[in-house]
Amino acid sequence: MGVGSLSSHLVIVVVGGSMAGFQFGCLFTRPGAYVVTALRLLALPLFMMLGLWALGFNVTLASIAVLLTAMPSASMNVIFAEQYGGNVQFAAASVVQSMLFMMGSLPLIVFLMERVF
Repeated sequence: MGVGSLSSHLVIVVVGGSMAGFQFGCLFTRPGAYVVTALRLLALPLFMMLGLWALGFNVTLASIAVLLTAMPSASMNVIFAEQYGGNVQFAAASVVQSMLFMMGSLPLIVFLMERVF
């Protein structure tokens, strides 16, 4: 077991540590986080889906690309925000919010993919 196997666990600790200072209700009071979440979970996958459909890509390849685009924001955003002096609480709120909303948006994207492809 090397150092590389600790990276995913360490990211979870960093995200949790950066959220320790604010309450759970603060996750839903940031309008900018809603914009980031809507773009990440709905707009980008729909744009990718329509683009790949219009270009006539293979169904399997297009489905994989759309599903990867529909995943929530990466937890590494919090580490980058902390390292480069960004807004760590906004990054943590966006990551957690996108993970929560992904439970509703991913089935919707899969449903739409079945209709388009």
